[in-house]
Amino acid sequence: GPGYADGFDGPRVLSIARLSHQKGLDIALPAVAALLRGGLSFRWYIIGVGPEEEKLRKTAEQLGVREQVVFLGERANPYPFLKDCDVYLQPSRFEGKAIAVDEAKALCRPILLTAFSTAADQISSGENGLIVPMTPEGVENGLHRLLTDSALRERFSAALAREDPSNEGEIEKLYALMDGRGTAEQ
Repeated sequence: GPGYADGFDGPRVLSIARLSHQKGLDIALPAVAALLRGGLSFRWYIIGVGPEEEKLRKTAEQLGVREQVVFLGERANPYPFLKDCDVYLQPSRFEGKAIAVDEAKALCRPILLTAFSTAADQISSGENGLIVPMTPEGVENGLHRLLTDSALRERFSAALAREDPSNEGEIEKLYALMDGRGTAEQ
């Protein structure tokens, strides 16, 4: 179907963010590189565009992870990517209310957040996701835990599913409309 379609069969980490300083992708990049160097096999997919793109691409190249960090650009419909990711990562420095985190929650994805001020409003760390310090080490430790422990990922997903079982259907409908698959009620 739509979505990654790149033949990769390892775990997929996804971030949906404007490529700006606020979103902290530069904090996560060294963490991702360290885990890949340590022998973990996964890919990090980033949906979004923004002023830091060139810098982030250059850093990925310098860290030797150009193949495993995939810039997907702007996507009108991020839903197929979100639905099929193994970990949703939002390494922001600050957020109001992160819409993408709500979408990831509705789809019961295992979520990793940095400790931006509103993170705890969206996730109870250790219960339905993880909140880590806003450092490369924090992100590295959290990602390592989630990527190497499928039981933990399943536990977080199950906790989110129990919270609001109606959510996924609503999001399905929303994206079907965006996709032109659904029919809008007149």
